[in-house]
Amino acid sequence: MDNKENQTQVHTLLRQLHHELRHVDQISDRDRELLNHLSQHVEAALAQADQPDEPLSSRLEAAVAELTTTHATIVSLLNQISAALSNMGI
Repeated sequence: MDNKENQTQVHTLLRQLHHELRHVDQISDRDRELLNHLSQHVEAALAQADQPDEPLSSRLEAAVAELTTTHATIVSLLNQISAALSNMGI
């Protein structure tokens, strides 16, 4: 998959993540804020794909670890986003 395809995939996954966040029944305000913050960082990284900052993978992995037991769909989306960003070198 090339970078353009990865970017398209990440945007699609982010839309799915936002959809899940709007429809999840029980998520703490802290977790929701964390996920929204990560989403903003992913969007910013995509906008500056030629000049990546520190890898987002560590922040995504931390979010995944916190949400693994309670929000499987969100965790799955975060894992897919992380993989796509990794493929892009972000």
